[in-house]
Amino acid sequence: MRSPAGAALLEIVVSAATTILEAPHLVVPPGAEELGIDLDRVGAELMPGSE
Repeated sequence: MRSPAGAALLEIVVSAATTILEAPHLVVPPGAEELGIDLDRVGAELMPGSE
């Protein structure tokens, strides 16, 4: 990773990365994303005057 402030080297165990990256598919299977919560609507409801 690099940024204007410097660089960082991150290390992670492959099995941990795999678990982290696969977890969302266990909660929301591919293709079912639109069946869940409408985050745009929820955000608009939480922010008065954003309609």
